[in-house]
Amino acid sequence: MKRYSAMILAGLILLLLISGCGPDPVDKRPGWIPREPREEVITIETVEPGEIQEHLHVPSPDWRDQIVYFIMTDRFDDGNPENSDQGKGEYDPSLNSHYSGGDLAGILNNLDYIKGLGMTAVWITPPVANQWYDNAVNYGGYHGYWGEHFMKVDKHMGTLKEYQELSANLHRNGMYLLQDIVPNHTGNFFTYTGASSASNPTRNYLANEQSVPVSAPTQYPFNLNNPHNKKDLGIGAYHWTGPITDYNNRSQRLKYQLSDLDDINTESPLVRQVLRESYGYWIDKAGVDGFRIDTVKFVDHDFWNDFHYSADPDYPGILNLARSLGKEDFITFGEAWIGSKPYEEQADRDIAAYLGTDEKPEMVSVLNFTLNQEVRSVFAAGKPTSQLSYRLESLYRNYPDPTRLFTFIDNHDMDRFLNQASYKDMKQALLYLFTAPGVPVIYYGTEQQFTETRQAMFANGFNSGGKDHFLTGNDSYQFIRELSRLRKSSPLFSRGEYVTLKDSNSGAGVLAYLREYGGEQALIILNTASSEILVDRLATGAAPGTVYKTVFSAEGDIDSLVIGIDGSTSFSLPAKSAMVLIPEAETKVVAAAEGQVGISNLEEGTVLRRNRSLSGTVSGVKALRVVIDGNLSQGFKAEVSPDGTWNALLEAERLGNGSHSLVVFGWNDNGEMVLSKTVPFEIELDFVSLLNVEDPVGDDAGPEGRYLYPLDISFNRQMDIERVEVLRGGTNLQIVMTMADEISTVWSPLNGFDHVTYYIYIDNPQKSGARVMPFQNGEVPAEMDWDYMAMLGGWTLGLYSSENSGPKAYGDPVAPGPVVEVDRGKRQVAVVLEGAALGNPASLSGFKIYLTTWDYDGLESANRPLHEEPDAYIFGGGDGSEDTLIMDDTVVFILP
Repeated sequence: MKRYSAMILAGLILLLLISGCGPDPVDKRPGWIPREPREEVITIETVEPGEIQEHLHVPSPDWRDQIVYFIMTDRFDDGNPENSDQGKGEYDPSLNSHYSGGDLAGILNNLDYIKGLGMTAVWITPPVANQWYDNAVNYGGYHGYWGEHFMKVDKHMGTLKEYQELSANLHRNGMYLLQDIVPNHTGNFFTYTGASSASNPTRNYLANEQSVPVSAPTQYPFNLNNPHNKKDLGIGAYHWTGPITDYNNRSQRLKYQLSDLDDINTESPLVRQVLRESYGYWIDKAGVDGFRIDTVKFVDHDFWNDFHYSADPDYPGILNLARSLGKEDFITFGEAWIGSKPYEEQADRDIAAYLGTDEKPEMVSVLNFTLNQEVRSVFAAGKPTSQLSYRLESLYRNYPDPTRLFTFIDNHDMDRFLNQASYKDMKQALLYLFTAPGVPVIYYGTEQQFTETRQAMFANGFNSGGKDHFLTGNDSYQFIRELSRLRKSSPLFSRGEYVTLKDSNSGAGVLAYLREYGGEQALIILNTASSEILVDRLATGAAPGTVYKTVFSAEGDIDSLVIGIDGSTSFSLPAKSAMVLIPEAETKVVAAAEGQVGISNLEEGTVLRRNRSLSGTVSGVKALRVVIDGNLSQGFKAEVSPDGTWNALLEAERLGNGSHSLVVFGWNDNGEMVLSKTVPFEIELDFVSLLNVEDPVGDDAGPEGRYLYPLDISFNRQMDIERVEVLRGGTNLQIVMTMADEISTVWSPLNGFDHVTYYIYIDNPQKSGARVMPFQNGEVPAEMDWDYMAMLGGWTLGLYSSENSGPKAYGDPVAPGPVVEVDRGKRQVAVVLEGAALGNPASLSGFKIYLTTWDYDGLESANRPLHEEPDAYIFGGGDGSEDTLIMDDTVVFILP
């Protein structure tokens, strides 16, 4: 039996109660919007200018103990307005494509805010000199990933001295500095207007004369980027190639241009030496404690071994250099964004390969993208919690130590979690992040409930609403701070063994797991469903009479749980609840509950294709309810007969295909719960076609026929619908969209298609819904309103109700979310919407469906812009501030 000691329990509770208070000095910079005083202030020890060098190099921490705050520097805070605008047209905080003014000084000014949140390390986007603006695509390098000199601080970010000051002050306050680096590519300084040629690199080569502030990198050898010059060609700093068109082609992935960014020849010994020198520079001069490494899957494995471990005495591998400076565990964690389907582990194997082998090691760690997918799928889309259980098992099979993987719920390259989920969903996801194996990473703005991916935190920045967002008294900031304290209260959360106790195979529901370490134990229980559920026979391995006490709760009012005589406990769990419990030292006397419930005609593994009559026996219990998948709100009464039998009708046709479970329970005269055995079964409903309707081809030009596609070569009329088929399986809905043109995968999308987003509006005739289409500047056709809207994109799958929807609000998220399958050969995208997500209707007869297409930009969490003139990633022919954002749509379908 593993327990917390009384001292640890007392310390844990104390840590959760401690808080500081005090005023925050008002920002008095001339012409700057005054900052509201903070509700709470954390004391920061300041490093004097003459002491900076002695605080640059500190020993590495145990990274398992860290909590990382990820900052897009340009969007965080402007500490020095004088460096914001460099006079090249690159600065405009009103536009998402331009610099907003955030800098290194802005981070330094807010260390109290970051530390107060409980963060122990700061990860910043690349601070190196960048291509500031690319007029060829009308977008800027404010993000830092378009480098032009890897050994200089970008002027917008500040100076080396300011970077050193930030590093030293972090270290002085027990915090650490992580820098994002990009060895794969520079900015876009050249392109190919047609197919590139290895034997003739000059063919179709075009220099980007529209680049600001320089037309080529200024660092040797990357400044030698013109294959028309023999010297440049001989140095071979680049792969002279065009953009990637097939991400499954290994040669293209490693040697072609990602998003037209110039691909560095990382096989070149000279290039390898320069990159080791460049990034070793930041370890030496700025005291960086670790690197997050961008786009690692686009570089060959051999490079990563050399980059980390080269024995070159003049330009050593970065780990060797770091050790020479006293950083024995310099951390590197790579971005290998590889998608995975639920209950598959190939992606885990592929990502883990970037750790290398014992003979040829590579990264120290990686970002845990497969877990991120499951977290978003389970907590935002209501998918089965067993997906998370499987993923943890896969992580332990494929990684030497999953507790050193970096975990996150969202980042700068995807929709914010809250753009697809509720705040309660996010609180559950965060509690999981802080109590499951891995190093938690919080993307800036999460603590302020941001919904736009790259919104600015400061008043003068992009989409800030003219106000600062450094609030410390709001619920989300306080919640993350308390989670940080919980995680720091015991090493079991950062090092402990992870044991799954209970999950749901059918959809949203219970997830229960243990963390155990050094004789201590914590029990974490969550209910991802939007209704109360029955948790039956949760067994923790503890002795009968053991009492688990709640010490942390996101939602829910369960104070304690007691293990029964059979070694388990059964209880009802409130909707969207999440809590952490620990065992107390004292136990209770327990006895078996009187009464019995049996099921006679449903065997484990039974496959149902239609409704089924159920029956069984009962004693000592007068009223019974049948519960499917633990969902108490949709449980139904069983008729009890005087002869001690019961019967009920299981409406299988209202369930989704797949795994389910059933339990029958009631209460005896002592008020004790009496349950039947739990019976797993399967639903296999055939989908029957209801409608199969053609849509005119070539009508993908907007409501008035005047819209133009963006000009980038990757757009090929992917938004033109050719045919729609609607099928029914019970009350589950399948919609199959056949497209007029090829389904593209230009960006290697997780969901199997890109350059089109489908908005599917569904009207239940028994309900009163909305008519305004969120973010599309229009209304659904006059003959309908909408109750549910499915949004399907390459990286985005969401289902929303019309409740709380509006012109700038999708509405309340609904679970379970959509399931999408793609058949590129047939040019088809198919989506299944479960009846449970559509309000569990008795019938789909009379439902109305309306489909529209546009394209969505996940980086900006917004539909792509519409201007009078089209551009690389901008639609043409209208004004996106008022014109309807629909490229193609269908008639309104009415289901028979």
